[in-house]
Amino acid sequence: MARVMGVAKVEALFRRSAGLDIDEKNKIAMCLDIVESKLHDLLLVGEEKALSNGREEMLVHDLPITKGLRKTIREFEALNEEVPVEDVARFVASLPPLKVAYSEEVREELPKVAGGLMVALAKMTKLFSAERRPSVDEIEKARQALDLTL
Repeated sequence: MARVMGVAKVEALFRRSAGLDIDEKNKIAMCLDIVESKLHDLLLVGEEKALSNGREEMLVHDLPITKGLRKTIREFEALNEEVPVEDVARFVASLPPLKVAYSEEVREELPKVAGGLMVALAKMTKLFSAERRPSVDEIEKARQALDLTL
């Protein structure tokens, strides 16, 4: 399955945004699963909004980007990290097809959203972890918190 970003990117984002070390394959895979699930959720809500507005194309403003997510997207951008558009496009192509197309602007924005989601996950994990290397349980708590808020 196509992943939204590579292992090294996950490690770097956790370290640089939250001071956490995620260096076990199962934890990295867990973090990627969480971010990819949230990205898919955002696309599904964007699809609903586009359809409810009578459009067959999703626009950027259809994505439900909260104030907090917007903040972590800006933090991701400030880290000067990049997620290749092609990686995100391959991931999205591996999902069940949407009922709408998405605009080029959405295509260009999705890597930043994925980066912002990973920063949000890292910061949320930090809230639950007193250690530099968070446990699976602490990452799971962060996932649950993100599910409640995004």
